[in-house]
Amino acid sequence: MKNISSNFLSSPRLMFVSGWAGFPEFFPTFSQNYIFIIPFITHAPEEIILQINKTNPTYLLAWSTGAHIILKHINEITVKQIFLISPFIHFPDFVDTSILDKMELNIKKHPMRILKNFFKKAGFPEIDFHIKKINTKNLIENLAQGLIFLKHSKVDILKLDLNCKKLYLIHSKKDRIIPYLQSDLIAQKLMLPEENVIYIKTNNHYISENELCRIIYEKTNCKFF
Repeated sequence: MKNISSNFLSSPRLMFVSGWAGFPEFFPTFSQNYIFIIPFITHAPEEIILQINKTNPTYLLAWSTGAHIILKHINEITVKQIFLISPFIHFPDFVDTSILDKMELNIKKHPMRILKNFFKKAGFPEIDFHIKKINTKNLIENLAQGLIFLKHSKVDILKLDLNCKKLYLIHSKKDRIIPYLQSDLIAQKLMLPEENVIYIKTNNHYISENELCRIIYEKTNCKFF
């Protein structure tokens, strides 16, 4: 898969693994200044893990489907400071697979309709976005593959070993896509300290770059912009 971020070889201090349809337009500062990966669009899941370990950023941020992929493979990852934003264990635990089946079918027929509905429900900012602006081959097929992945992928939480990694979870209590109780469950299973689980009372599934950077700064004293 080809990376669509023009700044892929930028600073290795931070890598951002986005979610399904989490295009760079919605994360302009991260995508323009740091390594920015979109599952199924720029990299397949197994390629993401290889790229993380090859680049070895100081901080790894992952959102939604990206957070799920990182959590699933956390035993294999060498990065020591990880922020998972709106993570989940198994998508069908809270979304009926029939919804994913319909999305998979309709995204091939009416891609912008499906994407706009998702963007609205997830609370993305309204921007001048059109799928034709995304310069990559087989985009629709890749998005469909992502939906198939969501139906079947599951984290074996009991086999995870943080191995001295510092893991933080960030989740909005108003998330309309992934319930914040998923972060509750992950934190309990991994026995994370209370200060490593950050709940936001505003926002939705999409959390702005400024809000994410504020939280990361509070936890690491590191500014990214």
